[in-house]
Amino acid sequence: MQRSLIGVLIGAAFCLIAAAPSFEQSASATQDDQTSGAAGNLITHVSAVEGQPLVVTVIDTSQRAMAVYQVDRQTGEITLKSVRNFTWDLQMKDFNTGKPLPQDIRSGLPK
Repeated sequence: MQRSLIGVLIGAAFCLIAAAPSFEQSASATQDDQTSGAAGNLITHVSAVEGQPLVVTVIDTSQRAMAVYQVDRQTGEITLKSVRNFTWDLQMKDFNTGKPLPQDIRSGLPK
């Protein structure tokens, strides 16, 4: 059942990227995380944790944006959880919410 649901999910992701000209299957996958593939400028990633909804991440590298969906394993219902343009995120000099902070590391380096 899980394999068929992942197959349906991958199919749904491809519907989202139907305008893309090509698809490449990725060979790297772990038990909990499965990279579904990339098509054109889109990357899809499926994370399957036992007992949790599937999480599908779609990244558009040309627009520097990502969307995250949850898929109910029982019903197949797809829920959009978030969308974010990460252009400005990638332009920050540094961002760290825990210690050591980047400035702490820099101040400890020999000059």
